[in-house]
Amino acid sequence: MIKLIHASIRCLLEMTTIILFLISGLRTASWQRITILLTLLLLILFWSRYMAPLSASRWPSRRRLFVECLLFGSTIILTYSLINPIWASVYAVIAIINTTSEHLITTPSL
Repeated sequence: MIKLIHASIRCLLEMTTIILFLISGLRTASWQRITILLTLLLLILFWSRYMAPLSASRWPSRRRLFVECLLFGSTIILTYSLINPIWASVYAVIAIINTTSEHLITTPSL
């Protein structure tokens, strides 16, 4: 039951990351907007290929942890600077707790 709740929160965290990246991109200058939105598209493709739980070519835990730190960290920075520091703080707490627990417990194959 706990693993199912964890997986649900993880899915919401990933969707929130996409939404916050998108909102951040829309709040920047036009040339920055294109860069952020293209980066978002590439991240979605990359995540579905190498990070998704059911992906055949899923990376090992250490590589995924490194990518998650980069992605969630950059989302925290973008959210803090372009949207709202309180949202960034709440997102940071959830991302840190969820990422830590993701790599400490074995996520079930869904």
